[in-house]
Amino acid sequence: MITISSNLATNILIEKLGVEKIRATVARLKAPGMKVLRGVEDQKAFDAGKSNETTARALMTLLTAIGNGTAGSRDACAEMQ
Repeated sequence: MITISSNLATNILIEKLGVEKIRATVARLKAPGMKVLRGVEDQKAFDAGKSNETTARALMTLLTAIGNGTAGSRDACAEMQ
């Protein structure tokens, strides 16, 4: 989902990992302003007022962690680069 933009890939990752695990990782990496509540194009969740949010700072924090190998294992981070 990082190298080729894909809503389907994003949704598969959210389904596989689970929103709570994603939120815990975002918190561990101290990415302020990122709120993951649902998959992409989930109209029912959107209608219920559940919207994902992020900030430029949160994206920078996560991408920096990937770049310096601290977002996950070094091998996983290398694959994301």
